[in-house]
Amino acid sequence: MSFLDEYKRQPKLFVDIPSSGTFYDHTVFEDSQFVQIPIYAMTAADDIMAKTPDALFSGKAVASVLESCVPLLKDPWQLIKTDLEYLLTAIRIASTGSKTDMKATCNVCNTENAVEIDLQNVLAHYDNFNPAASFKFKDLTINLRPITFKQLSDLGIELYQKQRTLFQLQAADMDQDEKNKQAAAVANDVLTLTTRALTKYIISISKDDKAETDSNIISNFIEENDSEISKMFTTEITKFITLASYPELKIQCAGEINDERCTNTYSVEYNSDFSSFFVRN
Repeated sequence: MSFLDEYKRQPKLFVDIPSSGTFYDHTVFEDSQFVQIPIYAMTAADDIMAKTPDALFSGKAVASVLESCVPLLKDPWQLIKTDLEYLLTAIRIASTGSKTDMKATCNVCNTENAVEIDLQNVLAHYDNFNPAASFKFKDLTINLRPITFKQLSDLGIELYQKQRTLFQLQAADMDQDEKNKQAAAVANDVLTLTTRALTKYIISISKDDKAETDSNIISNFIEENDSEISKMFTTEITKFITLASYPELKIQCAGEINDERCTNTYSVEYNSDFSSFFVRN
């Protein structure tokens, strides 16, 4: 045993995940431990991984950092979004402290302003969030839960690819009618993808003692039904997503317009873009 063992990385904090493991089997956390989970600070290797573009795009960088800093976590891809953001926030606290700045550009004077976030408040928000919810449609009960990291990552990649296709079409050398036709097809794909993304939040639809859990059947049920039903489902799921997200932050602009103080106050969403989450201030 080396004397250097005394200086090895130690846990910086211990946390209980918000879901209490409600949606997990034994493959997600070691010994199905969902409380008093040790959180370690990032290593130099984690820092490098968190700044590797290809790994960030695929989600592998985030998965790698989670496995390094949360050793009890066996399969980060199965984490639901609330637990994912909770653990990432805890890692940020362990690595750089509980205070961080988020920057956003004023839409009036284009000044980049910063707002300080207390990451302990972010943890407290998720501590008080119930990750399971439901709503009624006639005699059906629609049961919800946040999407998983794997679903979130796959949907993000698909959406990026569709957006990239639209961008390439704008610069393509082809007949305008054909360009419009292809652009309309891609736009329709994006709409379908958005609907599919929302249905990922539905864990089941139940009636009496019966329950439907097949995501394809549920997605088809929504897409092929009356538009009013689709809108109602979208509204209810969006409410759930909003409740599951950290509240928007208010920023008072400190810029100037024509030598006068800009008085604009604007809102910015808490940055859950994992590609920039680990960039140190």
